[in-house]
Amino acid sequence: MELPEAGGASATGCVMIRPTPMRGQSLPDARWADPLPEAAQTLMVRTLSDTNALRFVGRKPLGVGGDFAVLAVLIDFQAGATGPGAVINLRMDVRLVRERDATVISLRTITAKPRAATAEGDDVVAAFDQTTGQPMQAFAAWLLGSVSGQS
Repeated sequence: MELPEAGGASATGCVMIRPTPMRGQSLPDARWADPLPEAAQTLMVRTLSDTNALRFVGRKPLGVGGDFAVLAVLIDFQAGATGPGAVINLRMDVRLVRERDATVISLRTITAKPRAATAEGDDVVAAFDQTTGQPMQAFAAWLLGSVSGQS
């Protein structure tokens, strides 16, 4: 599992919110434990490992190369203020690549847009936590279906 690419504020540990469509800021009372690319990688590795369907899932191959690589680009992971609440936007493009010939086996865009009751730190962070559950399960199902019969 390669470290996901991310740009701008998505590459930091800041919890971002857009109070208006043209302005972004970090929530002063909230930070991620790790920068978002590392947190996303950990979540993806843990989700796949928890399926017990693959012999090995890790951040690096065990040997010279693995069977498959997962390449991800974290396009959007921020909150947008909407009235009294906020909408969380998650968008990540993921590619499954066969290592031996660098062939892209499958592509998937993971999205989610749950709502937070308020634009306050605790509510926004809770909504971000909600954002990852179902999309990560869909990611695992997609990847396992794509790997089936490929190796």
